[in-house]
Amino acid sequence: SAMYPMIVQVTNEKGFVVRSAVARHDGLITFDFMPPGKYGFKVIYDRNDNGKWDTGSYLKHIQPEKVFIAGSLQQLRSNWDMETSWTIPSK
Repeated sequence: SAMYPMIVQVTNEKGFVVRSAVARHDGLITFDFMPPGKYGFKVIYDRNDNGKWDTGSYLKHIQPEKVFIAGSLQQLRSNWDMETSWTIPSK
C-alpha cells in the first residue's frame, strides 16, 4: 500500500506545479476547471506531513522525501473530463 499523507501535484509541460492536493488515503482527487493542455502528475510522500517536499539532511542522516513521477504527459482537451488512474509504489 502507498505511504500517506502524500502531495499530489499536476504539472504543466515545463514541469511547473499548477495544482496540488493532499491525499490521506486511497481515492479520487479532482482538479476542476483546468485549461486545455498537456499535464504531468507527481506524488511526494510527505513523511512529516508539512505540505511540502523536504530535501533531508546529510548531517542528521535524514533522507529526502520520496517523489514518484507518472510516466507521460496527458492531453486535456477543452470542455472534457479526463480521468487518470495509476498505482503509486510504496517504496
